[in-house]
Amino acid sequence: MNTRFSSSVTIQLNTGYGFKNNFRLEGEVGYQKDESNKDYWISANPNVSVLSFLANGYYDIPVFDAAQLLILPLA
Repeated sequence: MNTRFSSSVTIQLNTGYGFKNNFRLEGEVGYQKDESNKDYWISANPNVSVLSFLANGYYDIPVFDAAQLLILPLA
């Protein structure tokens, strides 16, 4: 299978905020578009695009003054 991609675009925007009570929130929005030159054996659109959303929440446990233990949520 030989697939060539002629052009692609990727855009990602992300931001985060740290609260004074050791909680942090982060969010991300991404968009990606690829155009393929592959001829498929089924009737399919060779242009692929993805719109993604991501949100993270963290709690930092202060262990030392210079380091922090991070607890991540499991998806």
